[in-house]
Amino acid sequence: MAGRKKGAAARITQLYPKALYTHCNAHVLNLCVVKCCRIREIQNAMDTADRICRFFANSPKRQLALEKSIGAVLDGEHRKRIKSLCKTRWVERHQAFEVFADLLQPLIFCLEEIKDSVEWNRETRADAQSFFLALTRFPFIFTLILTKDVLAYTKALSVKLQGRYVDIVKAYQEIRFVTSTLHSARVNVTTIHSRVYQKALEVAGKVNVEESLPRTTGRQQHRGNVPASSASDYYRKQLTIPMLDHLINEMGYRFSESSSAVVSQITRLLPPSLAVSDNILSSADIPDLVKMYGDDLPAAAALDTELHSWTVKWSGSVQFAADKDTPSKVLNQIDKDFFPNVGQLLKIACTLSVTSAECERSISRLRFLKTCMRSGMGESRLNGLTLLHVHRDIPCDAEAVVEEFAKRNPRRLQLSEFC
Repeated sequence: MAGRKKGAAARITQLYPKALYTHCNAHVLNLCVVKCCRIREIQNAMDTADRICRFFANSPKRQLALEKSIGAVLDGEHRKRIKSLCKTRWVERHQAFEVFADLLQPLIFCLEEIKDSVEWNRETRADAQSFFLALTRFPFIFTLILTKDVLAYTKALSVKLQGRYVDIVKAYQEIRFVTSTLHSARVNVTTIHSRVYQKALEVAGKVNVEESLPRTTGRQQHRGNVPASSASDYYRKQLTIPMLDHLINEMGYRFSESSSAVVSQITRLLPPSLAVSDNILSSADIPDLVKMYGDDLPAAAALDTELHSWTVKWSGSVQFAADKDTPSKVLNQIDKDFFPNVGQLLKIACTLSVTSAECERSISRLRFLKTCMRSGMGESRLNGLTLLHVHRDIPCDAEAVVEEFAKRNPRRLQLSEFC
C-alpha cells in the first residue's frame, strides 16, 4: 500500500498530487505498543493469558466452572468471562488485561479445583496444572500488573485515534501529551515502579504467592541477569525501565517520521500558537501549505496581508484563544469575509486523514451482513443493507420504503399489509 513507486499511495499521489498519504495513526500506535511488548517476560505473560482464555472459551463446562468460582470468591457484580487478546487492536488487549487481573484470584481457585478433581479428563487436568503453576509465580503477577498499568497510558489515545471526529491537529496534540506523560513516568520511574510493585504484592498476597526472583546464573542467554540488591530493584531494572524506554523510543521515532511539515504549519495558523508568538506570521512561515494549496486560495495575492491581520487579531489573547485549538473549532467562528484564505486553509486541514479505522469498521460490519452462508446475495441488495446497518442514526420510515418498493415492482400482493 505504501510503496514509494508502485504502491497504492504512490499511484494515487500521481493522479492527485494534493492527496497527502498518512499512515493510520491508530496502527502506528499499535506498532509502538507491539515493539515495547517484545520483552521476553512480557511476551510469555501474554502467551500464557491467551492460552488460558482459549482454555476456558473452548469448553462450556470449564466456563461454567469459572463462573462458579467467580461467584464464590468475589462479591458483587463482576465479569463472568475473561476476554481474549485481540491481535490487531491493542486497546482491546488492555481491556483484556484489566479483566484478567480482576479475575486472577477466581482463575487460580478454579484451576486448582480442576487439576485436583477426578471429574475432568487427564488432558484437562494436565493443562490446568501447567496454567496453575504459571499463574502462581510472582514474576507473572508483576508482569501482568506492569503491562496493564503501562498500557493504561496509551489506552485513551488509542480510543481517540479510532474515533470519527478527531482532526489531525488534535491527534498530534494528544500524541505529544501522551509522549510527555511517558517521559515524566520515565523520569519518576522509581515512584511509578513502587506503585506497580505494591499492587503486585497485594495481588500476590490474595492468592498466597510469595515475593520471589527468577533463578540467575553466571551465564544467562535467554533471560535477564541484571545485578540487583532486592527483588523490587531487579524487576525495576529488568522490566519497568526497559518497557518504558521501548515505548518512548518507538513513539518518538514512528510519530515524528509520520508527521509532515504541512501538519506543523497548520498548527501555526491556530489562535493558541499566535497568541504566544511575538512574530508576524507570513507566507514564508507556511511554505508547504502555500506550495501545495496556493491555487485553491480565493485571494492568494493578499495572503501576507491577511496573515498579518490574523496575527494581530490573536496576539496576546491567550485566554480567548485557549479553546480554539483545532481547525474545526476555529472554522466555526472565523469571519470568512475578513479571512477567506485562512478559512480555506483551515477547511483543507479538516479534511486531512488521521486514521483508517472508519473504513475498516465498515468492512467489519460487512461481515455481519454477508457471511459464507449468505454469499449469494446480490450487490445492489448488499449495498443497501450495508448502508442501513452503518447509518442507523438516520431515521427510516418503513411504510414509505414499502410504498416506494411497491411502485417500482407492481404485483398483486398488497405489501402494505405486512408493514
